[in-house]
Amino acid sequence: MTATMTVSMAEPKTDHGAQWRREWADAQKIRGPGLKGGSAFYRNIEEELDIARCTGAGLPLHFPSHTIDFSSCDILGLGRTGVLREEFLKELEDNPGFQITAGGSRLMDGTNTYHDKLEREIAELVGVESALVVHSGWIANQAIWSTVPRSGDVLVYDELMHATALAGMKISLALEQKPFRHNDVDHFIEIMEKVKETSPLVKAGKRCVIVGVESYYSMDGDICPLRELIEAAKDIFPHGNAQFIVDEAHSFGCMGPNGGLGFVKEQGLENEVAILMVTFCKALAASGGTGSELSCALS
Repeated sequence: MTATMTVSMAEPKTDHGAQWRREWADAQKIRGPGLKGGSAFYRNIEEELDIARCTGAGLPLHFPSHTIDFSSCDILGLGRTGVLREEFLKELEDNPGFQITAGGSRLMDGTNTYHDKLEREIAELVGVESALVVHSGWIANQAIWSTVPRSGDVLVYDELMHATALAGMKISLALEQKPFRHNDVDHFIEIMEKVKETSPLVKAGKRCVIVGVESYYSMDGDICPLRELIEAAKDIFPHGNAQFIVDEAHSFGCMGPNGGLGFVKEQGLENEVAILMVTFCKALAASGGTGSELSCALS
């Protein structure tokens, strides 16, 4: 009697990161010394890039090669289904006179009837007074924070606010800007009390405290204690001159009523927030960003 033993050999797994590692390794090659004797313009650029390359921080552009998505902003995977592509092509078919070019800025010749219709539909959908669509979330955040605060206002913001908001704050007319510890309501109250005591015009209700927070924070994924912050701000500034701007880039489309209208709506705080910033490139799998005015407080 004989026995037969069969050994099952596992199929080799595909290394989906091999291509990216090759591209990354090539991007770390030092290039500055090879340009000695050449143009100072190009040599200086390469020498500056070599500083990053020496630490492995030279990041190349690459085509995604992964099968499981841990890095893109297509949160719900809608961008890969083909459904939105079909709807987009149908929208083009229904609007055969669409413009290829803006032809100018929105304030000059760059606004058309489709823009107006889209922004009115967004405002109606979200239930706000008005909406403005721009090229990206970066532009939306920068536009809001660089133009809304006025001279003499004070900006109070969570220390983990996105860099796009901070970029807008840097060129804002509001020169007094104070971060509070991430999601720390007690420290927020401490900062707001200090603002009240050191800013007579704010204390008198003649200038504003503009508070910046995110609904879901993009790096840690934790949630803003928005209700507690709003209640504290109203207690400290009873004149109503403490107003909130909420970045909903990572919550709009993922939560809230009517298919995902966001964190603020889910919390029932839409009448307590002045401006809402929403991006289209994440859960909505499109591109662009919008700022929506939720109340008349800052109009």
